[in-house]
Amino acid sequence: VETMTETYGCDPAHLRCAIGPCIARCCFETREDVPQAMTAALGEEALPYMEDCHNGHFHVDLKGINSLWLRRAGVVLEHIDVSDDCTCCQPELYFSHRRTGLPRGAMAHIIQLV
Repeated sequence: VETMTETYGCDPAHLRCAIGPCIARCCFETREDVPQAMTAALGEEALPYMEDCHNGHFHVDLKGINSLWLRRAGVVLEHIDVSDDCTCCQPELYFSHRRTGLPRGAMAHIIQLV
């Protein structure tokens, strides 16, 4: 968003963003360091995207966190499309490093000016 705004003069409120498939809250379990980093960066607004499992682990909604970052940068909520798919839950559709433990794959991103 910063590059689109500063380099190309885009208004963040006019940007359309998509958050594609990734590991979802249901499968993304971390230790306390990730929620601490998210809270340090985003404050209390990050709290709804983290769930304490009460065993020293947390489930984190990365899609929600990324949507929050976009909204903070000025993107309108209605212009953010978030995939419901979880790459870990859907092995028939997606590779997941977390699920397999294999070397990481590659991701693709598309940015277009119209």
